[in-house]
Amino acid sequence: MSIFTGAGVAIITPFNEDGSVNYEEFGRIIDDQISGGSDAIIVCGTTGESSTMDHDEHIEVIKYCVEKVAGRVPVIAGSGSNCTREAINISKRAEEVGANGLLCVTPYYNKATQAGLISHYSQIADNTKCPIIMYNVPGRTGCNLLPETVAELVRTKSNLVGLKEATGNLAQASKTMALTDGKLDLYSGEDGLVVPLMSIGAVGVISVWSNVAPGKVHAMCDSFFKGDIETARKLQLEALPLVDALFSEVNPIPVKKALNLMGMEVGPLRSPLCEMSEANAKELAEVMKNYGILAKIREAQKKMTRAIMNGCNGKMGQCITGICAQDEDIEIVAGIDTYDGIKNDYPVFASLKECTVDADVIIDFSNAKAVD
Repeated sequence: MSIFTGAGVAIITPFNEDGSVNYEEFGRIIDDQISGGSDAIIVCGTTGESSTMDHDEHIEVIKYCVEKVAGRVPVIAGSGSNCTREAINISKRAEEVGANGLLCVTPYYNKATQAGLISHYSQIADNTKCPIIMYNVPGRTGCNLLPETVAELVRTKSNLVGLKEATGNLAQASKTMALTDGKLDLYSGEDGLVVPLMSIGAVGVISVWSNVAPGKVHAMCDSFFKGDIETARKLQLEALPLVDALFSEVNPIPVKKALNLMGMEVGPLRSPLCEMSEANAKELAEVMKNYGILAKIREAQKKMTRAIMNGCNGKMGQCITGICAQDEDIEIVAGIDTYDGIKNDYPVFASLKECTVDADVIIDFSNAKAVD
């Protein structure tokens, strides 16, 4: 069984101006991602600037994320290292604090051979019960995990279950899927190639794009899985200018700039990363505006009342929900209704008991007594 299917967000780590982790904002971002549609949280990866964290801080951030998510979606913890011993240590500690899975990048800089990669991943797998997603990104690591190597690892280690594919090489990805014969969960590591990779069997994406548009990425994956290829294709193609802008400088420089532009307090980057150039930042803002994600500013949302609409899909419910949606002081974060034949801009649950979204108020017009 897959750790997750669909849109997993490679979540950023917000920092205060002094460089410390801004846990208050991190908690808000986690809630926004889950209510926005993300199917999993990938914490302490490249986008989360884990390479700038010491081991204790790394585990502290994972632990906070696990506790904040509280089982609503899977949490996959980045635990890779170019030292096998350290990768084992981080993986074991991440498992201890409750991570549902691990994301382990290939060793970087020291350029292991394919035999060395088999040994590296096998040792990690032998020291944890957590399911592991291997991560192949040669552009960052100088090391390519070849299809034959992936197939050997999947064949011999039962908890090596997935691969984040970020080579940009569709032929290599296709060969990997052919050699693993349905025993590997493939995740796109390229936001611009999600639908092409799903066409050869990928089960989702580990996405930078999801940081700024979780609902769109979820909808793209969900549409594909439901057989609505045209909608998935449209969502993929219309996002390409945004994806290009989000990678116009080294990740996560642009995505943190984008989130700050959206009113979130994600703070600065940690050195050696630096702020985005003025020209690229201006282009990013223009692309975001065209994509429609500068319309909702979180600065204002913080002052809004978060509301759950109970009975949202009935005739009265649609009417009242429409009125509330126009109110600048109300943010509709979820709906409750047994009828799910209407497309909403927020998640809808069959009952209040099943609802996993936090809110300030419940607006209840599910029956005449509730309205009274």
